[in-house]
Amino acid sequence: MLRYILRNEFFGGLLYDRTTMQYIHLDHLSVAMLANPEKPFAFYAAIDPTAEPSDVDYITSFFHEMGISSETVESLNNEVVEGSLSAPTRVFFDYTYYCPEKCKHCFTNSGYKREQELSFEQKTAIVDQLVEIGCYRISVAGGEPLADKTFISFVRYCKEKGVDVSLSTSGIPSTKSLAHELSALDVRTINISLDGWDAASYDCVRGEGRFDLMRKRVATLRKHYRGKLAAKVTLMTTNIHNLRDIIHTAREMELDVVKFNCVREAGRAEDNSSLVPSRAEYIEAMQELAKIKYEYEQDESSLGITLSLPVNPYSYSEEGGIQSTSSIESLGFGCYAGKESFCISPIGEIQPCSAFGPGNYSDGLVTEHSIQEVWREGNALNAFRALTGDESCHECPSYSACKGGCHLRSLYATGKLDGLDPYCFEHDVQPIAITTV
Repeated sequence: MLRYILRNEFFGGLLYDRTTMQYIHLDHLSVAMLANPEKPFAFYAAIDPTAEPSDVDYITSFFHEMGISSETVESLNNEVVEGSLSAPTRVFFDYTYYCPEKCKHCFTNSGYKREQELSFEQKTAIVDQLVEIGCYRISVAGGEPLADKTFISFVRYCKEKGVDVSLSTSGIPSTKSLAHELSALDVRTINISLDGWDAASYDCVRGEGRFDLMRKRVATLRKHYRGKLAAKVTLMTTNIHNLRDIIHTAREMELDVVKFNCVREAGRAEDNSSLVPSRAEYIEAMQELAKIKYEYEQDESSLGITLSLPVNPYSYSEEGGIQSTSSIESLGFGCYAGKESFCISPIGEIQPCSAFGPGNYSDGLVTEHSIQEVWREGNALNAFRALTGDESCHECPSYSACKGGCHLRSLYATGKLDGLDPYCFEHDVQPIAITTV
């Protein structure tokens, strides 16, 4: 098995590194140099008229440093799709609906296992299809995947096929033996839901006694699992004013990363809308997190834990305080739903984003359609790729990155997928009464 796999794309190509489990973006010049090494500069200039000799020198040096050559790269020889990726870079897979937790904000409305859930063989068939089209990342959640007795076998199958696995869990089902198995299988990141900083703030949304049990089980995981442990914080009205407390708790738990995202009014959160922060609360939280991140980057004693924030335009400095950069660094596609990824539910339903709920913006079942077929021809996926945001978004300095923001929030606030995101940093959106998707 060669270290690298090349996938041709409209901008050049994606090179997947099986060692680091990272995608490397290549432009047309880089792909040409990989296919035709040691050609005279005129050959490359004919492919990319903007190329300079220094560009060729830089790419040559980079290839040498990374060990990239025709002897280490396997090419998929796939068909290029103009304007969109030929295949997803990652798939989000909800492994099961079963979950012992009763979280008030669960957007998948998990609890009991459904009869229609995919069999183990159907789940591994998904992995086979992903490998065929050049997708080597799968992010698994649920439900609670660690509570399913087939999950470790599924991870083992993924790793045998060269597919990188990350996992989201409450952490509560963790045991010493599970931690050893996940570590041996080189599961790179385990995301632990951390929605409060103490028993009162955590248990009010996840159930009485769950915080102390979670701390105990995650301590076992930390002791016996050598990979990256991340806190996955869902921002809600119950915790959004206590960001430093949450980070402090994550440090006490010896977690490596703290990731922040905001609750969405979906699943059980629809019935608990008081958990959803206001626009003012969200923006204030992003500004506070920008300040905290700056402080952590300056404080050597804070090294060892990383803060990962939602896309936002804020930065902080001691001289100027909170600043808006006026533009967010471009991420290319904005929301990655349908553009870089899609979701598969426990019953095999394919959607750009599973937060819309079963049956909404669906491209059918993975048992009835091939993943390649759905990626190319799925009505929902193509509809999401065509979204460009509200007309007022197009001249916004942050548009190149957000591309209109979260389409689920837009739908609930304005009745349109392409409406203004109610958490927009530039425009205050007055929500209308939308009760169903």
